[in-house]
Amino acid sequence: MNELEWFEEAYRQHADFCFHLGRHYLHEGQDEDVLYDMVQDVFMTLWNKRAELIAHPNVGGWLALAVRYRMMSRNKEQRKQNFHHAYSLDEEHQFELTSPQLTPEQQIELWGRIDTLREILGEEDSLLFLAYAIGGYKAKELGARFDLTENTVHVRISRMKKKLVAHPELFYALLLVSMGALRMA
Repeated sequence: MNELEWFEEAYRQHADFCFHLGRHYLHEGQDEDVLYDMVQDVFMTLWNKRAELIAHPNVGGWLALAVRYRMMSRNKEQRKQNFHHAYSLDEEHQFELTSPQLTPEQQIELWGRIDTLREILGEEDSLLFLAYAIGGYKAKELGARFDLTENTVHVRISRMKKKLVAHPELFYALLLVSMGALRMA
C-alpha cells in the first residue's frame, strides 16, 4: 500500500469518528465550521507526518487525540481572547447581564454576587482571580499583565481562595460567568 492509499484508508475509516468526537468539544453557539477546520487540520498534519505515522499501530487513536487537543486548545484560546477583551485593564467597560436562560430576578442576584466578589477581594484581585480561575491564564502570564512575580501571583491566588471558602454562594456566579451567562459590553 502506498502513502496515498494509506492516507485515503485512514480518512475513510476515521473521519466520521473525528467529526463525532469534535462535536463534543463545540460550545453552544459555536459554528460547526470550526470543527471542520480543526478536523481538516488534523488530517493535514497526518499527511505531513505520514513518514513517521504510516507505521503507527493505532492511527485512529492518534487522530482522536489530535482532534481532542486541537479543539481544547482552540477553546482555551477563545476563552482567553474573550476574557482579555472583557477584562482589559486599558479600557472602560459597561457591564451587561445577557442570558435568555436567566430571569431578571436571577440576573440581579447574579450581579450582586459578582459585586460581592469584588467587595471581598477588591477590584484588582477580583480581576486577577477571574483571569486565573475562569480565563485559564497561567501565573506567569498574569504576573506579566499585573506587574507581579509568578510566585506573588501564586501566593495571592492562594489567599483569595482561602477568603472565598467562606462564601460558597459565589461559586454559582463564577460558574455562570465561565459558561458565558455574564458578558461585559
